[in-house]
Amino acid sequence: MSSKIGVAKSASESADVDLFVAVDTGGTKTAACLVDLGAPQENCVLGRGRGTAGNPFSVGFDEATRAIGSAIEQACRAAQLDCERVSRLMLSIAGAANPQISQQFVHWAHDKYQVDQVAIISDVLPILAAGTPNCCGIALIAGTGSIAFGRTADGRTKRCGG
Repeated sequence: MSSKIGVAKSASESADVDLFVAVDTGGTKTAACLVDLGAPQENCVLGRGRGTAGNPFSVGFDEATRAIGSAIEQACRAAQLDCERVSRLMLSIAGAANPQISQQFVHWAHDKYQVDQVAIISDVLPILAAGTPNCCGIALIAGTGSIAFGRTADGRTKRCGG
């Protein structure tokens, strides 16, 4: 079954778009990026949104989900799309290693957005992926919180802080 969402582009036109939302949330800010997975790479980012701090250990679960929801809604508005149903959602969250917190976010995402697929990952992983070849190397976050994370070519990992 295809994970599609009906999106009103204008009052007279509609299209099925395969939407993916990536959210990065930490102790200082929350940022969301709305992507059309079917669009060419140079045109795939449809909208971006930004919210307040969303680390559940700093601001609590309710405030974290409010910040995430606000950033997602801003990204949809920036794209001039009505995001009634997001097919895939990735939440990069400071503190995501905690299984209880991760599970809370999974349930929230399914309830709020009827998400077909949801991934909860550590906020250091996108940095490693974006800044290193083959996701191998060292990533460092030194912001409101801090973490150092490394991954070798054979898959071994080490973490300090976080």
